[in-house]
Amino acid sequence: MGAGYRRAFVYVVAAALVIIAGMVAVHLARPPDPFGPVRVERVGGGASESGARTEQVQWDAEEGQGVLDVRESDGAVRRYYMEEGGGDGMRIWGGEEVDPDQAGDR
Repeated sequence: MGAGYRRAFVYVVAAALVIIAGMVAVHLARPPDPFGPVRVERVGGGASESGARTEQVQWDAEEGQGVLDVRESDGAVRRYYMEEGGGDGMRIWGGEEVDPDQAGDR
């Protein structure tokens, strides 16, 4: 085997190693799941001044939407919906009463 063939072989192996090392580095640098659903139950340290407390929060970062269940001081559970409004902040609506046994179901 001539010197030219050996040099070409070394270049090909070096290029393959650089590509493999780059792919491994990209894989390790990527966050695990930046858009995974977020679910939080029983947020906070109890009831607020109004007596209401958060029962459950579900947030889907990929869709930019979420659901918030709040237990009022009278025991009623109300469901609120949230949506990112781009540069307008967060839009929240709803407040309809849901069955306390179904709170958290969507």
